[in-house]
Amino acid sequence: MSNWRRILIGLFISTICLYWTFRSFHFEDLLTALKQANYLWFLPPLFIYVISFLLRALRWQVLLLPIKKIPYPRLFFTLVFGFFINTIMPLRAGEFARAYSLSKSSDLRVSLSLGSIATERLTDLFGLLFLMGLASRLFPAGQLPIWKLALLFVLGLAMAYLVFGLFRKYGESWEKRGTGLPGKLIRFARGLSEGLSALKSPTKLSLVALLSVLIWMVEATVMFFLSRAFALNLSYFQSAALVVGLAAGVIVPAAPGYIGTLEFFGQQTLVMLGYPPSLSLSFILAMHFFQMVNISILGLISLFKLGTSNPIKSLKISPQTS
Repeated sequence: MSNWRRILIGLFISTICLYWTFRSFHFEDLLTALKQANYLWFLPPLFIYVISFLLRALRWQVLLLPIKKIPYPRLFFTLVFGFFINTIMPLRAGEFARAYSLSKSSDLRVSLSLGSIATERLTDLFGLLFLMGLASRLFPAGQLPIWKLALLFVLGLAMAYLVFGLFRKYGESWEKRGTGLPGKLIRFARGLSEGLSALKSPTKLSLVALLSVLIWMVEATVMFFLSRAFALNLSYFQSAALVVGLAAGVIVPAAPGYIGTLEFFGQQTLVMLGYPPSLSLSFILAMHFFQMVNISILGLISLFKLGTSNPIKSLKISPQTS
């Protein structure tokens, strides 16, 4: 599938989600909710939001330790910039942006960085499973597919181990035999598998799993405080359920910034929790705006800090490598 087709599919899905979400929404309700909001509750999340990135950067450093020890500040600013690019570019271009930027600043192959990022996504599922376990007490038994996702996580982990083992044993000989495009693909796949090398250490794997749980608990804490600005007053368990719903909106292909899917899944989750649709959507819109502003500010700071690694160039490689 071509990149343009993927972009169009994402835009189509976002359009459908926006239409379905706003089809009976009255903007007067949004204005009323914004006027009545207590914005002092936005202050704690400003700092808590940064903590999630600090933890993500630490997790990335742990994942890269078997390959190379990279200074923590460099990883932090590279990671934040990647998240910023994801909000303004389609096809999750931020993942390639930070992989490219890290390769330029730390002399790592792009495929190695991408392998570590793929491991991040796998361990994110573990963190989300933990939140689903917290949220499960709010729903009837069997309504949340926790065991199915747990099985998916185990299968993904087993597949990662299998790929890493195969390329560790045969990758070098496969690479020597390959020429032309097949050879380049083998070298790229080998780099990806080497990026998963942290999984072979039980200690590092446990640490990464713990950090993933903490990351998503911090995300739930952000929702816990933001909800008080709009008098939703979500409990921590409800905040965990909302984060899981929002994560589903991030996974679905969408326009840059997850516009449409985040609103749809966020509102639907809050409605399931018993909150009015209009108030739920007003809160989700304000929360989304809060996230976009914060990641934009942090992203621009990161771009300035990265300097010579010039991650803007990474945007040129995303269409070819996505």
